[in-house]
Order: sequence, then structure tokens, then C-alpha cells
Amino acid sequence: MRKKPELLAPAGDMEKLRMAVLYGADAVYLAGTSFGMRSFAGNFTADELPVETISNARIFHFGTLSMTHEGVREATVRAVAIAKEGGALISFDPNLRPPLWENLEDAKEAIAWGLSQCDILKIADNELEFMTGETDFVKGA
Repeated sequence: MRKKPELLAPAGDMEKLRMAVLYGADAVYLAGTSFGMRSFAGNFTADELPVETISNARIFHFGTLSMTHEGVREATVRAVAIAKEGGALISFDPNLRPPLWENLEDAKEAIAWGLSQCDILKIADNELEFMTGETDFVKGA
């Protein structure tokens, strides 16, 4: 039996979220105001998060691009907590982009927090080296 592919769509505000779901999205992604690679999608604040949608998610994915500044970090932390309370698997991509951080210690703290929250990790070799000093994935694990 062939599985139906899942559609992942950007949803940065309630209107875009409704439209993505209306047109068949199986999943949506969120980014913080102007800091996500997909900032054209619009962005939620902590107060605007679609709590019911996040609570009902099977998988919730986030990365540190939405944690580079306080306002978006607050929304990300709240969204992860909501998803965990709803029983979602938590997926995390450190997506380290040094120029977006005021200092790399903040980046390291955010990545460590993300690692502590996730069930599924997508990590690149530069992120592994940044966090562990190792370039070998087996040794860095």
C-alpha cells in the first residue's frame, strides 16, 4: 500500500494557518518575526500561537532560527511546551547560523535546550562540532 505524501506548509499567522489546512496541509511550520529563512510566511508571537492546532499536532518541529531574539524565543518555548503537553513528538534542527546571534554562547544555550526537548534530531556536522568539539557523528553522539 502506497502512503500518501505529507504536505508541509508555512503558516506565520492565523489566516495562513487556516488556508494551509483548508488546502490540504498535513503539517505547518512557524518561524519568528523576520528571523526565519521563510520569514515571508509571517510570524506568530507567543500570544498569537494557535494553541489548539499545536496541541493536536502529532509532530512538532522547531529550530534555533526562531530563538535568536527574545520575542521569538518566547513563542518557540511556549509552542514546544504546548506540543509536548499534547503528546506530540518533538523534532529539532539546530540550524546554526552564527551571524544571527549576538553571541555564540546564547546559541549554544538555545541548542542545548532544544536537544533537551526533542525526540527527533536533525543535526549537521558543523552543529555537532560546535556543541561537542567532535567532527565524527559516532563520537559526538
